[in-house]
Amino acid sequence: MACFVVVLLLCVASASAARLRGGYGTTNGALVKRESTVGGHTIVSPGGKATILDDFGRPKDQVTTSSWLVGHWDFLLGGGVSPQEEGIPRPPYEERAKMARWLVHETSWGTLSTKDKASGEAVGGIVSHSDGAKDNASGRLFFYVTPMDELTQNVLAHPRCTYTLTEMQRPASPAGSSSGSSGPGGPCGGLDPEDPACARATLFGRMLPVPPEDAEIAREAMFARHPAMAGWPEGHKFEFYELHVDEVHVLDWYGGMAVLDGQEYYDAELSSSPWRRRRA
Repeated sequence: MACFVVVLLLCVASASAARLRGGYGTTNGALVKRESTVGGHTIVSPGGKATILDDFGRPKDQVTTSSWLVGHWDFLLGGGVSPQEEGIPRPPYEERAKMARWLVHETSWGTLSTKDKASGEAVGGIVSHSDGAKDNASGRLFFYVTPMDELTQNVLAHPRCTYTLTEMQRPASPAGSSSGSSGPGGPCGGLDPEDPACARATLFGRMLPVPPEDAEIAREAMFARHPAMAGWPEGHKFEFYELHVDEVHVLDWYGGMAVLDGQEYYDAELSSSPWRRRRA
């Protein structure tokens, strides 16, 4: 009887561990994700087919998952790392403020959306950014732009704008590597850029010229990530700008967009010495 109780307890413990973390096995030589729990729903993934069950174990629907989703489940739960050795690990998907900070630091360009100075129409364009050197994720969004650019002209007339980033903009890992979000299949593991699991963020705020006392901080941040800028022509009158973030929209998993206060964004820590922004 005692042996039976011990065996029963071991089976329960094993099942609980599989439910919490999932497990891998093989079926006819193919990798199978046995079981995992996300948002209260159990997902059983034999050979890339996932059956989503409700809390009572009843099938909700059938979906097809990519081999990357099956083989890199732990990454989506926050176990991934940046493809660069000195990079910052990808935050868990439920830590949205950290995810926004991570996207800002791990990318180097994005889409700046402005209001046209004359027509008032929405105008977007690609610009480069930096929040610091690779070992200094400050969260401060710096830019180096010229007044010859229509986006800069729009910002001077209407400083309020948005800046959008996607995890798909990160560099791909070396061939055969499964580190970070750039696993087999390239950035986001081959997922479509519109897939919610491929993280994205839109940052709202006012884009203003950097004051003289912060000019050196902006210079170091931008030139550390974009060294070619140091040689850009002086005649084009490039200047440093900063987006003062007051709201952030983040989507990094299924279930809808998260809306964050700007202070939540600045308070999220990604380095040992984070820069904190105080409200005016």
